[in-house]
Amino acid sequence: MPRCKYCGRMLYWIRTRTGASMPVDPVPVRYWDTGSEDRVVLQDGETIACRLYGEKGKCAGNGYIPHWSSCPGADKARRKRA
Repeated sequence: MPRCKYCGRMLYWIRTRTGASMPVDPVPVRYWDTGSEDRVVLQDGETIACRLYGEKGKCAGNGYIPHWSSCPGADKARRKRA
């Protein structure tokens, strides 16, 4: 499994619906509802807004957290805009 060159953590890659490859944290997380400030990427490549907490028996499913949101070196990886 590949590692992030900025923080050394393991990465899992998911092909998004637009065809891009997105690095995500390899451990799936539960998510609740939609329409909140958190984001997860589903196995089929859909990115959704959700909550990462809620009532135990009412989770909507499992998804992956985009690695850029958890990487301590994400600022170094961002492309500078012209």
